[in-house]
Amino acid sequence: AIAKPMPASELTVWASNYRPYPDWLFHASLELTAEQLQIAIRRIDLAQWLQGVSRCLNANHGHVAHWPIMVPAKTHFGRWVSQARQRQQYDEYWLLKLAVLHKELLAKGSALMHQFWQGDADGARAGFAELQMLQQEIDRYLTEYA
Repeated sequence: AIAKPMPASELTVWASNYRPYPDWLFHASLELTAEQLQIAIRRIDLAQWLQGVSRCLNANHGHVAHWPIMVPAKTHFGRWVSQARQRQQYDEYWLLKLAVLHKELLAKGSALMHQFWQGDADGARAGFAELQMLQQEIDRYLTEYA
């Protein structure tokens, strides 16, 4: 996500406390092809999306900052799949399967979000396991290609 502008006086403190995500450090140490790098980025992206949903589901109604994007065409992953299909960068069937799985993931995430906002936070939290399974299925599918 893009952060709000930071006053210059706070930059030094922020920079000294900044810690990149461990997944970023792990992948930075690997020698990956351009295609493998794109897949690694997508895996990290989806894991971060899932963590965002988890944070929202486990927050109080008044303290939920922002839900992750639930519209496939507006997510990084959805745009990547669309662009990869246009450029014919990967196997078409593989990309189509990813698009379908991604759409299912976001539909389930959206349903949980609506359930949460309609007052059934416990029910929405209970549905998170299914969301995790969908994300793991996409992750396995991405890993198989890489």
